[in-house]
Amino acid sequence: MITENLELDFKQRLIDLEVEINNPKFNYVNQLKGLDRIEEFLKGELDFWKNIKNKNQYITNYEQHYERLLRELQNFFNNNQRADNNSFKTNWNAINKRINSNITNDSFFILYSKTQAAQFIIDLMQQNQNQGYAAHSFIIDRQVDFREPNHFIGYLKAYDFLGDELKEDIKKETNQKVFNDLLNEIRNKLNDVDNQYKGTTNNLTKSKNDFITKLEEWEKNKTKEVDDYLSKQKGEFTSLFNLYTVKLKLEGPVIHWQNRVKKYKTDGIIWTVLLSIVIISSVGLFIWLMYNPPEAFKSNLFGGDPSALKAVLILAAIISFAVFLIRIFSKMVYSSFHLMRDSEEREQLTMVYLALVKEGKIDPTDRKLVFEALFSRADTGLLGGDSSPTMPGGLTNIIDKLSGK
Repeated sequence: MITENLELDFKQRLIDLEVEINNPKFNYVNQLKGLDRIEEFLKGELDFWKNIKNKNQYITNYEQHYERLLRELQNFFNNNQRADNNSFKTNWNAINKRINSNITNDSFFILYSKTQAAQFIIDLMQQNQNQGYAAHSFIIDRQVDFREPNHFIGYLKAYDFLGDELKEDIKKETNQKVFNDLLNEIRNKLNDVDNQYKGTTNNLTKSKNDFITKLEEWEKNKTKEVDDYLSKQKGEFTSLFNLYTVKLKLEGPVIHWQNRVKKYKTDGIIWTVLLSIVIISSVGLFIWLMYNPPEAFKSNLFGGDPSALKAVLILAAIISFAVFLIRIFSKMVYSSFHLMRDSEEREQLTMVYLALVKEGKIDPTDRKLVFEALFSRADTGLLGGDSSPTMPGGLTNIIDKLSGK
């Protein structure tokens, strides 16, 4: 149809178009509303006359007339989509006048296909085409030509058709044919409506299925996104939980090593003070003895004086004891500060280990190395060969390795 897929305002104006065809000569009246219905009527008339074989000038003129009207109708549709109301009405009145005219451009009187006369002429043409043409000429403009016998017979039949005696019988027959044609037309229309309904139903079903498919796809994608998100969050939560678990496990050792740092620092200070006291006391005692030696130290040792020997033994004992205390206190000072630094390094290694666990940069082998370093025996610094305190188990290399240096 012409009016499919239009803007609402223009489409409504096309629906409101009206044509009234009135042919009093054959008692024919037809009211048409809507551009589609008008177009359908003109096409029906054109098809009716096109189906006649061996057309005469009347039939050919009918075809040309309806083809011209259909072209004008199409041009009106194409040229008035954006016209204002006044222009639209003016252009429509011009074409409307030509549609409801009973005369063609070549001054041939129009015979509509739904009239009794048209049905009579078509039936007669099916029996004898020359008789049909003659009857058509007689009915339209009363022209006669007796040179052809079939023409004469056609005139007589046309006269009988128009006569009073046969008029009612012919009317009944043609009315029945018109009724049957209208009934068939209604059936065709119902079939068209039914096909449109089925087409619309199929389109709705297809749209519904497409919507369900897209909805299922969307649901599947969203479910995957949610599952991925939950899996990611679960992984992060597990990582944080493991980190927190490790932190809890190592929090006690960290506090322990912090306390050990304080203890060893305090011990180191105490032993340093004691060492200082011993050294100062020893030096002071030695100086005092140098300037105020006891009477025993003035005796002649080689002369066999027992007092001198006793003084020497006492002095040697005092010096030995002082040296012993200085050596012991020195080792205790060294050991305390050595263990303090060892505890500080173990605390620092624990913090580095927690950071690496959080970043996921540690594997089981490295973890084993770290724990061996954290919980290995610490050197006291009291044994021979002890030097400056170092990280247990080569912790410097381990931290560098875990940090990716």
